[in-house]
Amino acid sequence: KIDFISVLNEKDNKKKISQILHRLIIIEGIDRQKISIVSATSLERSSLRGLDKIGNFEIKNSEYLNGNLVTYDTVFRFKGLENDIIILTDIDETTNKNEIMYVSTSRARLLLIVLSNQTVINNLKKYV
Repeated sequence: KIDFISVLNEKDNKKKISQILHRLIIIEGIDRQKISIVSATSLERSSLRGLDKIGNFEIKNSEYLNGNLVTYDTVFRFKGLENDIIILTDIDETTNKNEIMYVSTSRARLLLIVLSNQTVINNLKKYV
Protein backbone atom coordinates (compact mmCIF):
# COMPACT_ATOMS: atom_id res chain seq x y z
CA LYS A 1 0.00 0.00 0.00
CA ILE A 2 1.19 3.53 -0.78
CA ASP A 3 -0.10 6.68 0.94
CA PHE A 4 0.73 10.08 -0.53
CA ILE A 5 0.76 13.09 1.80
CA SER A 6 1.19 16.62 0.51
CA VAL A 7 3.48 18.99 2.42
CA LEU A 8 3.97 22.72 1.95
CA ASN A 9 7.56 23.18 3.16
CA GLU A 10 10.27 21.76 5.44
CA LYS A 11 8.49 22.82 8.62
CA ASP A 12 5.23 21.22 7.45
CA ASN A 13 7.17 18.09 6.45
CA LYS A 14 8.64 17.70 9.97
CA LYS A 15 5.23 18.31 11.54
CA LYS A 16 3.52 15.71 9.36
CA ILE A 17 6.24 13.11 9.96
CA SER A 18 5.84 13.70 13.72
CA GLN A 19 2.07 13.23 13.38
CA ILE A 20 2.55 10.05 11.32
CA LEU A 21 4.95 8.61 13.89
CA HIS A 22 2.54 9.46 16.70
CA ARG A 23 -0.34 7.76 14.88
CA LEU A 24 1.66 4.65 13.97
CA ILE A 25 3.45 4.16 17.31
CA ILE A 26 1.08 5.54 19.94
CA ILE A 27 -2.36 5.04 18.40
CA GLU A 28 -1.81 1.95 16.23
CA GLY A 29 0.80 0.36 18.51
CA ILE A 30 3.39 -0.36 15.83
CA ASP A 31 6.91 -1.05 17.13
CA ARG A 32 9.37 1.77 16.41
CA GLN A 33 11.85 -0.67 14.86
CA LYS A 34 9.32 -1.50 12.12
CA ILE A 35 9.38 2.10 10.82
CA SER A 36 12.10 3.74 8.73
CA ILE A 37 12.26 7.28 7.39
CA VAL A 38 14.09 7.39 4.08
CA SER A 39 15.32 10.59 2.44
CA ALA A 40 15.54 10.94 -1.34
CA THR A 41 18.44 13.35 -0.88
CA SER A 42 21.65 13.40 1.12
CA LEU A 43 21.33 13.67 4.89
CA GLU A 44 23.08 17.06 4.71
CA ARG A 45 20.35 18.42 2.40
CA SER A 46 17.45 16.63 4.07
CA SER A 47 14.63 18.53 5.74
CA LEU A 48 15.45 16.43 8.82
CA ARG A 49 19.17 17.24 8.88
CA GLY A 50 20.72 17.47 12.30
CA LEU A 51 17.72 16.00 14.11
CA ASP A 52 18.01 13.12 16.54
CA LYS A 53 14.32 13.27 17.44
CA ILE A 54 11.09 13.92 15.59
CA GLY A 55 8.38 14.82 18.04
CA ASN A 56 8.89 12.42 20.95
CA PHE A 57 10.62 9.78 18.85
CA GLU A 58 14.36 9.22 18.65
CA ILE A 59 15.72 8.58 15.16
CA LYS A 60 19.01 6.87 14.25
CA ASN A 61 20.64 5.82 11.00
CA SER A 62 20.00 2.41 9.48
CA GLU A 63 22.88 0.81 11.41
CA TYR A 64 20.38 0.68 14.30
CA LEU A 65 17.71 -1.20 12.33
CA ASN A 66 17.51 -3.93 14.97
CA GLY A 67 17.11 -1.56 17.92
CA ASN A 68 13.82 -0.24 19.28
CA LEU A 69 14.22 3.00 17.31
CA VAL A 70 12.82 4.66 14.22
CA THR A 71 15.61 4.52 11.66
CA TYR A 72 16.46 7.34 9.26
CA ASP A 73 18.76 7.21 6.25
CA THR A 74 19.03 8.01 2.56
CA VAL A 75 17.38 5.88 -0.11
CA PHE A 76 20.78 4.86 -1.43
CA ARG A 77 22.22 3.90 1.97
CA PHE A 78 19.03 1.92 2.62
CA LYS A 79 19.50 -0.26 -0.48
CA GLY A 80 19.45 -3.92 0.43
CA LEU A 81 17.48 -3.23 3.62
CA GLU A 82 13.74 -3.27 4.17
CA ASN A 83 11.22 -2.53 6.86
CA ASP A 84 7.47 -2.90 7.38
CA ILE A 85 6.79 0.82 7.02
CA ILE A 86 8.86 3.28 5.00
CA ILE A 87 8.27 7.03 5.19
CA LEU A 88 9.81 8.56 2.07
CA THR A 89 10.64 12.26 2.24
CA ASP A 90 12.73 14.99 0.57
CA ILE A 91 11.61 14.30 -3.00
CA ASP A 92 11.74 17.29 -5.30
CA GLU A 93 11.37 18.05 -8.99
CA THR A 94 14.98 17.07 -9.75
CA THR A 95 14.80 13.63 -8.09
CA ASN A 96 15.09 10.57 -10.36
CA LYS A 97 11.55 9.44 -9.63
CA ASN A 98 11.81 6.12 -11.44
CA GLU A 99 14.78 4.96 -9.36
CA ILE A 100 13.50 6.45 -6.09
CA MET A 101 10.09 4.82 -6.45
CA TYR A 102 11.61 1.46 -7.34
CA VAL A 103 14.01 1.46 -4.40
CA SER A 104 11.47 2.78 -1.88
CA THR A 105 8.58 0.55 -2.94
CA SER A 106 10.83 -2.50 -2.84
CA ARG A 107 11.97 -1.61 0.72
CA ALA A 108 8.49 -1.27 2.26
CA ARG A 109 7.01 -4.64 3.24
CA LEU A 110 3.56 -3.32 4.20
CA LEU A 111 3.22 0.44 3.76
CA LEU A 112 5.03 3.23 1.93
CA ILE A 113 4.17 6.77 2.99
CA VAL A 114 5.38 9.42 0.55
CA LEU A 115 5.63 13.07 1.62
CA SER A 116 6.24 15.81 -0.94
CA ASN A 117 4.59 18.79 -2.57
CA GLN A 118 1.44 18.16 -4.61
CA THR A 119 3.18 18.61 -7.99
CA VAL A 120 5.75 15.92 -7.20
CA ILE A 121 3.06 13.63 -5.80
CA ASN A 122 1.04 13.93 -9.00
CA ASN A 123 4.14 12.99 -11.01
CA LEU A 124 5.02 10.10 -8.67
CA LYS A 125 1.57 8.57 -9.04
CA LYS A 126 2.46 7.89 -12.69
CA TYR A 127 5.14 5.42 -11.51
CA VAL A 128 2.86 3.25 -9.36
